[in-house]
Parts: sequence; C-alpha cells; structure tokens
Amino acid sequence: MLSNEEKRNLKKYTKNFQKWQETEIGQKEIQNHKEHENYFKLKLAPENLSKISKENLSELYKNLWASQVWRNKDWNINQIINKNGFDNLKYGLYQLLYGNDPFEERYNTFRKKIKEFGISIITE
Repeated sequence: MLSNEEKRNLKKYTKNFQKWQETEIGQKEIQNHKEHENYFKLKLAPENLSKISKENLSELYKNLWASQVWRNKDWNINQIINKNGFDNLKYGLYQLLYGNDPFEERYNTFRKKIKEFGISIITE
C-alpha cells in the first residue's frame, strides 16, 4: 500500500509524463519505442523465429537497446551462440516467447538454461 506521500509523487509523475507525451520530443520517443517493438515482433514472430539464421540472430542482438553497452557485439553474440548452441538458443527463445507454461515459468527456465542473456536483454 502506498503512503500519502508516495501517492502524491505518483500523481505528480503521472501528470508530468502526460505533459511530456504531448511534446514533440515525447511523441518522437514514443514512436521510436513503437517502431522498436514492431521490429522485434516481426522478426521474432513464430514463423520467422523457427527459420532464423545466425546472421538474423546477430542482427537482432545488435538492435537491442540492452546490447548497446557492448563495444564488440559480434564477439558477444558469437559467445552467446557458442555457449548455448544455436539450436538450443533458438528453441529456448521459442519456448520463452510462445511456450504453453505460464510466462513466469518460461522466463525462469530461460534464465536457468540459456547462458549470457541478462535480464535487460530478456525483458527487452
């Protein structure tokens, strides 16, 4: 339960966020996020994920905002593929995104079985 001060801060933040959304900068940023989301939705759609190549996976990885901390992204994605095996990684991604278990279980299973994928990359 939120304290009264927390509620006031939340209302203030919400009001500021709503004002920001109406600005040109806010609208551009929201559009950027939507385009980013749509890119990954298309590339990771079940029919595309099932036939993804190492090159496609590398491209996806390089486009993650969370991967921008890495200077040599090619080396990093190759390490991820080598440590997990490409087919295992592809299967893990498919199960994470489209498996039948509750999402929390799929997420935890992916975190345990797939090495080198941090929380920020998985959640993005």
